[in-house]
Amino acid sequence: MLSHSPLPANTPAGFADPEASKPDDWDEDAPREILDEEAEKPEGWLDDEPEEIDDPGQLYMLQLVRSFMHT
Repeated sequence: MLSHSPLPANTPAGFADPEASKPDDWDEDAPREILDEEAEKPEGWLDDEPEEIDDPGQLYMLQLVRSFMHT
């Protein structure tokens, strides 16, 4: 699959858009995410799911199986 890509599979760490720039008011110390204190989880949503999945491939299979179960 990667053999047909125009980009190398492992791009160098410095690979960036030379024209890109951050806004003047960019805050490097700002948190990457902002916690929504008012957010609520829908009832029953992911209650029975494990916190972590040992093999990420399992996630794909789980989603695939569930999609067939709900059709």
